[in-house]
Amino acid sequence: MLVDKTLKAIRKLRSTNLSKLKEDEDLQAQVLWYLYTAVQGALDIALKFISRLNIETPDTYSDVFRILLKEKIIPKPLANKLITMAKFRNVIAHIYLELDLDTIIDIIKNDLDDIETLIRILYDEGKKRGFDIFTF
Repeated sequence: MLVDKTLKAIRKLRSTNLSKLKEDEDLQAQVLWYLYTAVQGALDIALKFISRLNIETPDTYSDVFRILLKEKIIPKPLANKLITMAKFRNVIAHIYLELDLDTIIDIIKNDLDDIETLIRILYDEGKKRGFDIFTF
């Protein structure tokens, strides 16, 4: 699964300090690509889950996690963190503004487990409902 590989790659960069990240634009690009890919992968899996349940269609990426919260699939604290990640994914994708490197370091050091938690919940919930989120 691509998300797993991406999370492993990001974890290797956890020891990166802010000054090194600020100095190395190639490293910045690498970290941002991994973060984008991890969040997009989580969104894709969540969208597939929502589609399999044939429930409300999200209008935005943030809505994906609001729907999962509304359906009592994920808890509110996780939903809130994932909504923030979805918004951050949009910032990366569209380069709305200069990215705060402190935030990026914080995400790679503290928030990757939220993606894994989401995937585990969706996998387990899918199995309970008779489908596998990793197959089409």
